[in-house]
Amino acid sequence: MKIGDEPLSLHDVIIIGGGPAGLTAAIYGSRAGLSTLLMEKGAIGGLMRWTDKIENYPGFLEVDPAELAEIMLKQAERFGARVIKAEVRGLEEEDGVFRVITDVGEFKGRSLIIAVGLAPRKLNRKGEELSGVSYCAVCDGPLYEGMDVFVIGSGDAAITDALFLSRIAREVSVVVKKPKLDAKKYLQESAFSTDNIKFIWNSVVEEILGEDGVVVGIKLRNLETNDVQELKGSAVFIKIGFIPNTEFLKGFIELTDEGFIRVYDESTLMTSRDGVFVAGDVREKIQRQIVTAAGDGCTVIESIMRYLDERKYMDAISREEKPVVASFWSSSTPTSRQKMLLDNLSKELGERIKTIEVDLRARKKIAERFKISSTPTIIIFKNGKEQGRISARINYDELLKKVGALLR
Repeated sequence: MKIGDEPLSLHDVIIIGGGPAGLTAAIYGSRAGLSTLLMEKGAIGGLMRWTDKIENYPGFLEVDPAELAEIMLKQAERFGARVIKAEVRGLEEEDGVFRVITDVGEFKGRSLIIAVGLAPRKLNRKGEELSGVSYCAVCDGPLYEGMDVFVIGSGDAAITDALFLSRIAREVSVVVKKPKLDAKKYLQESAFSTDNIKFIWNSVVEEILGEDGVVVGIKLRNLETNDVQELKGSAVFIKIGFIPNTEFLKGFIELTDEGFIRVYDESTLMTSRDGVFVAGDVREKIQRQIVTAAGDGCTVIESIMRYLDERKYMDAISREEKPVVASFWSSSTPTSRQKMLLDNLSKELGERIKTIEVDLRARKKIAERFKISSTPTIIIFKNGKEQGRISARINYDELLKKVGALLR
């Protein structure tokens, strides 16, 4: 993974986040011929790497998460995607070009994909800064071989970590706020049948205890009796949920009350800002899995290709000082008459006008933007504003008259 890039070179798409969603978008984007830049501040693969094995990703009976991440990375780089290590500090937009400000420089893109994923939710208790507090059992668990450790939480992630740690630690104590687990049934059954996993029910952490900056235990309070007890242990693994990594996006795009990115068009994954798309767990959605994140990465590239295609035509219309004669047609009902009219118009008026042809078959957004209900339609623009249109049976003399009026 490269550390730098050519500063301020213009990319078709910049992907922020290197988890399954971002990596899939990089694969599909670069393979489609888009100049693609992916930036990730941490390890490639994101939270996917925080589990010890993956058993439900199509095509693999079982796969190591780090191995899957590396395969995805190699696929993206094979097709020409550039991948850099960078932390985004800010985002700006000017005239449809996005400027991404990072700790290693600034980069420009015609479109953005936000795929920054989630971060572990903290306990916000005294002692959480101690060495021995972790949010990733796979990353740090091997450091505590033969020791007593704690897992805080009751969901799938917490019980998965407890099962992983049970193969390393002497004893794993799972602290559960309620009198039951929230994890899937098969995980519960595995945990209950594991000899060195025990459960402390109806309890919350009051403090993580430490000596010389290192964890030595925890102080718990029972919610039913209000009794407080101190237990010895060498590490605390916190798994009480996740929060979206969207603090840097406040004021740039719209977020939900919980901080997830609001999706304005589910079919395209467009956010509240044109040209900015979202993929993966950071968006408002029901299911958060590796496979759904990858699906988002594929979907969003198709959306970006259509967006960039639309922008090409919109720029040709809005930035041209000369009158623009735009011929809108559909390849599903092709006609040669319109092309002949434009060719004749160009010959007669020469460099005084600009003509463009737009096939609306795969460009529904353009049809919606200009309220085109039938083809063929010719619209005449000047300084980006519509000056007139002719639909159905297009008469050349009428067209010439309308365009000629704008040249006087």
